[in-house]
Amino acid sequence: MSNEKKLTEQESLQLITSMIQKAKASYHDKGISAILWGVTIAIASLLSYLQIELNFDFPFDPFLLIIVAIVFQIYISVKESKLNKVTKHEDAAINAVWLTYGISILGLVAYINIVPNVSA
Repeated sequence: MSNEKKLTEQESLQLITSMIQKAKASYHDKGISAILWGVTIAIASLLSYLQIELNFDFPFDPFLLIIVAIVFQIYISVKESKLNKVTKHEDAAINAVWLTYGISILGLVAYINIVPNVSA
């Protein structure tokens, strides 16, 4: 550590600027995933609301539409991963958090639909 070069203010600013520019250049997400999930959750929520308010039954839980969205999300992710040249540690951590969140939500939906509602 003693052989590290001390950066001047200008060099430090230039390094930070170049890192920001590289991050901007490597960012390929077009927001399609956010739109996909927003529309999916909006449709599932609307169907669930109509199911409660108008008292009609669907043969499935409207939130199981998420499974269909997962197929599209996998396709989008594979397509976008081919465009990314470098995977950063931060990206891997964020992906792990989203994967854990998704598995938790799927588990919760499965639990609600599989385990019978027992009243006292």
